[in-house]
Amino acid sequence: MCVGMHVSRERRSGEGRPTPAQVQHYLKGANYPKNRQELVDQAKKNNAPSDVVSLLSRIDDRQYRSPAEVSSSLGKVE
Repeated sequence: MCVGMHVSRERRSGEGRPTPAQVQHYLKGANYPKNRQELVDQAKKNNAPSDVVSLLSRIDDRQYRSPAEVSSSLGKVE
């Protein structure tokens, strides 16, 4: 069963993009702190769909100390 793709199609924010909870699913195993590129790489390692990778690639380029900081930054992406 391909749970990741199933989640990708069902759980969306009102704007049609991945929710912070969905993004965090693909960051499983991340040891913080991590920078933006390391988060993108972790998501790819966890077979994240392209919309999740794209969203992560647009967050601020800085060090993230926790999943909460990543989620907060996701909310600022336009």
